[in-house]
Amino acid sequence: MGTVNLGQVAALIKSVAVEVLHGGAAPTVRNAGTKANAELVFGIPDTRNMIINILKNGYIQWPGMKSPLEDTSLHFEGYSWYEVNYRGNFFRAKGDNAKTFSSVRLKKEQVKNGIFAFQVDEQQDAIRNITGRFDTQGNSVSNSASGAFYPIRYGYVDGGYSSGSNYLNEVGLDLSKIEGYPIAEENRSRNLTFIVWALVKDE
Repeated sequence: MGTVNLGQVAALIKSVAVEVLHGGAAPTVRNAGTKANAELVFGIPDTRNMIINILKNGYIQWPGMKSPLEDTSLHFEGYSWYEVNYRGNFFRAKGDNAKTFSSVRLKKEQVKNGIFAFQVDEQQDAIRNITGRFDTQGNSVSNSASGAFYPIRYGYVDGGYSSGSNYLNEVGLDLSKIEGYPIAEENRSRNLTFIVWALVKDE
C-alpha cells in the first residue's frame, strides 16, 4: 500500500463527513479522486462501507449526545444498533494497579443478546484500608470516642460491683461520622455514565 499524505487524509475525512450529512448521497468533493483514495487507503469500495466498518468496532455515547438509534445519520440499511453489556462496570486506563487489558473478542450473538462476556477480566471492587484504636480498659478517658468510633453502651466494668457505672464497654464503627468522608451504597470513583454501542449486520 502506498504512502498517504496529509492532504489525501484531510480530503477523505471531509468526504466522509459530507456524505454522512447527506444521508449517504454522493457528495460533491473539491479534491478529485477522494473516493479513489478511500479505495487505495482502506481497500473498500466507498465511504459508506468505510464508516460501517469503523462503527462495527464500537461507538461510545457520551453524556449529552444522541444515541445512534436517535441519530438518523448513523442508520444504515441492513444493520442494527445494540447496546453492549458491560454490566455497569467502571472503566479505567491501563497501568499501575489496573488488570491486564482483556483479550476477549465480542461475538455478534453476545452483543445482540446482551450477554456479559468479561467475567474473568473484571477487577473486583475494593476500598482502602481504614485503621484506628481505642482502649479496652473501661475508664473515663475512653468515654470520649471520636472519629469513626462512637460509644454505644456504658456500664460497670466488673459485672456491677464497681463504684461507677458510666464506663464505656461497647464501641461502634460508623465511617459516615467522619466529616467529609463520602459514603454510598457502592464503592465508586468520580464518573459520568456513557453507553457503548455496536453496529451489527442484520441476518
